[in-house]
Formats: sequence, structure tokens, C-alpha cells
Amino acid sequence: MSKKVTVYDIAEKLGISAGTVSRALNTSSLISSEKSELIRRTAKEMGYEKREIKRPGSRAILNIILFIPYSTEPQYHLFYDSAQLISGIRSGFGETRVNILAELNDGSSTVLDNRKVGEIDGVVFAFTDPPETIVTMLARRKIPMLLLNRKDDKFNYITLDNDGAIDKLFSLVKAEKKRLQPFYIGLKGAEKVNSYRENAFLHSCKTYEIKKFEVLEISSFEEITPGLLKDIHKREFNWIVCFNDIVAVSGLSSAALADIMIPEEISITGFDNSPLRNVFSRKIDTIELEVNEMGRRAGEWLFQNIIEKESAPIQEELQFRYISGDTIRREQ
Repeated sequence: MSKKVTVYDIAEKLGISAGTVSRALNTSSLISSEKSELIRRTAKEMGYEKREIKRPGSRAILNIILFIPYSTEPQYHLFYDSAQLISGIRSGFGETRVNILAELNDGSSTVLDNRKVGEIDGVVFAFTDPPETIVTMLARRKIPMLLLNRKDDKFNYITLDNDGAIDKLFSLVKAEKKRLQPFYIGLKGAEKVNSYRENAFLHSCKTYEIKKFEVLEISSFEEITPGLLKDIHKREFNWIVCFNDIVAVSGLSSAALADIMIPEEISITGFDNSPLRNVFSRKIDTIELEVNEMGRRAGEWLFQNIIEKESAPIQEELQFRYISGDTIRREQ
């Protein structure tokens, strides 16, 4: 008996996403006529048989719980644009109507028992880790769940290629400096993501045979003082690799107070391309976190699980984008 052709098979053959294939086969106006024709022709050639869409019950709107982190530190809420995340998730569902319910990840599972909400169809943990109690409950109810900006082999996840992104920054800065001596500033309040980037930093130091480097983990942005910048400069470090853009902006401000020229004396790079970066006239060289794309891919995967009943696992690291600024020294 031959294997049944799925949208994933068609997507693999054409080198596109399964969500795009599904929308084209369902005559979505979001897909161009040329691409839709190619997808339908390929599906026919491969012997694809369209199944009746299996909507849950007779409901017309899906309920998706979006768990997000909470912090008493106001700066933590500037790490990314939540509107981009929600917009991305909605776009991943195409024309399917979806109700996204944002909840703080405080360990409570009461939202899953709220009768006013109705049946929960899928769950996304964005920039936060899932409590074991909720994971167990979701598994028991067979509700699809995935993580965003996390990498855990026990779960489905979509994250960024942190290793590749840090290596890209190294290649750019090293090309501009004859003797590279980097100083990494991490953030203890974001242990999981900080560990990804710090480990990537250490790995790149080894790859590029960097002899002098240092790592500092701060607990508060207030620790990035003019005194710290003077000390870094005095010890002849010439590049501050920051955990994210907020750390980088804090370093940039303190450097100005310490009369240290950026990037002439020290280069500074950020990460995330957070909303705060665009508030300042000086633009930090950084890496795009791809929040909208993470959301879109999450929406596509949930669509396949909930509507198409195709539960293929996903553990994906998205390609990064370097965002040019004016905080890397351009030596002649």
C-alpha cells in the first residue's frame, strides 16, 4: 500500500512551508495565482487527495492561549514587540478565524478550566518556559503546544539561530579590528536566552582564537555605569557584546558620560532589534529577533495540528538578519 501524500510532502518538494501549501489548496487569496497553480499542479502530479477540513466541532473560531512572561522590571517589556508576535500568529492561520487569549505565565492553570473561554485548541509559550503542571494537563487533553524563543528537545519549538547570529557579529567586528578583545555583558534575569548567547560568544571566541575576552552577568541595567565602561576601556577591551539592545543602549549612554567614543574606542553590538533601539538617534548594530516570523510559523504549525490533524513535530531555528548601525568601528 503506497504512502498517502500530505501537504508536508508537497511543501518539501517545492521548498515552501506546509501552511502555504494548505492555503493554496484551500483557494486562499493570500497566495498568488501563479504559486497556487504550481502547488495545485504539483499536488495532482503527486497523487494528493484533499481531505475534508476537520474543524473542531461546529465552532467557527479557534481559541489559542498565548502565555507571555511577566516582570516587575519595566525594561523587560521592551525586549520585543508583542503586536508583531500576535500579528504573526494570526497570519499563520490564514483565513481561519482565531481568538488569541494572552495570559501571564504565573504557573496558574485556571485559564484552561475557564468555561467562559470555551475549549482551548492550542497553546503557545512565548519567551517563557512552560510549568510542568500545564504541560501535563495539555498532554492529557491532547492540546498542541509549542515554545517560541526557547530550545528544548522535549517540546516543539521555534527559536532563532543564536549561534549563527553571534558568529556573524564576530566575523563583522573582527574584519574591522586588527586585534579583537571582546567583553560580553549578559543578563541574569533572562537566564535561558542569555545562556544561548553567552555560550555562542564563548564558542566564537574559541573559533576565532581570541586570547583575551571576558564575561560579566548583571542583575540590573543600573549596573552598566560610566565606571564600568571606564574599567572595560582601561583594560583594553575594544568590543562590548551585549545580551540585547537594552543592555547595549545602557552601555552607549554610560560610554557618553565616561567620555568614551563609540565606536572609535569601543564597538558595541546589541541583539533583538527591540522597539527601544529606534527611540535613539544613534543606531546600534544588532540582530533581528524575527518575532513576526516566529509567530507566523507557530500559527502555521498550529493550523496543521488543529485543522488538518497533521501532528508533525517542529524544532526549528530561524535564520537571523543582521541590522546595520553605527556602533561598530570601521577601521581604514
